[in-house]
Amino acid sequence: MSGPGAPAPATTLPVRNIGIALTLGSAAGFAMNTPIAPLVYADGGNAATLMTARTGAAGLLALLLLLATRRLPRVPRAAWPWLIGVTLSLFLQGIGYLGSVAYIPVGLAAVIFFTWPIMVALIDPLLGGPRLRALDALAFLIAFAGLALAIGPSLETLDPRGIALALLGAVGLAAFLLFSRKALESVSSLTVSLHANLGTVLLCMVTAPLLFGGLDFPAGADGRWAMLAVCGFYTLALALQFAALKLASAPMIAILFNLEPVISILAAAWLLGEVLSPDQYLGGALVVLGLLLYGRSGRARRVRAAVEAKG
Repeated sequence: MSGPGAPAPATTLPVRNIGIALTLGSAAGFAMNTPIAPLVYADGGNAATLMTARTGAAGLLALLLLLATRRLPRVPRAAWPWLIGVTLSLFLQGIGYLGSVAYIPVGLAAVIFFTWPIMVALIDPLLGGPRLRALDALAFLIAFAGLALAIGPSLETLDPRGIALALLGAVGLAAFLLFSRKALESVSSLTVSLHANLGTVLLCMVTAPLLFGGLDFPAGADGRWAMLAVCGFYTLALALQFAALKLASAPMIAILFNLEPVISILAAAWLLGEVLSPDQYLGGALVVLGLLLYGRSGRARRVRAAVEAKG
């Protein structure tokens, strides 16, 4: 999933355009993960192995950036509970979303997963955040209507494990944002990224025997290349995201990252020949419309400010 932090405002049109290009590249990189994942699974790999590989690559990127900027990944004692929460939620987000496409179409998984902003906004007031505004409520009603339309007609024929995993991924990312907001009060985004990704690698290695029977790598060259592609796209997306944070405005990034599910659906059609029903495409369009409306609110920009540690 996925999203930006709170960058410094751009001052010139060329800089703004570069920031937009970087943001689009980052969104596309994140979006390519799920359409490629089924190619890994078809060759014998599993979600735990894929998650281990990509978070290991992301953790290495964070470490290299910390070394390049000569910063130590120090974590105050008070921040550790929040950092542990970030790690656990990142694990759930990755296992849920990447695992879901083994059971349901990528496009449908993307529609379900990208309800995470709604979950964040519904939980946030319970944690002391601002109340929902009329525009927020309208956005959520549209998005939920789209989700019901995308899932409802095919509910009897869909594998419930895929739906549950996609929802778990959305809950995981929502929790990731809420925990990240607290962790980033005293820890840099690169330090959060380093600890969360390496912690997720350990969680994958520990839980893989219980959840998947072990870490299974693809048997053939096609699956191995697909796994490398996921790692490459994910790491590139993170690098572009860090660069975009300095050049593009928060509202612009929030809007552009809502294109991520659209890119995932189009990539699944291209790579996997995946075709959804007209109702599912319409439902996905309504979800994206709801996210775009939500992205226009000041609340969304504050929520998105926590996402710069994603990865």
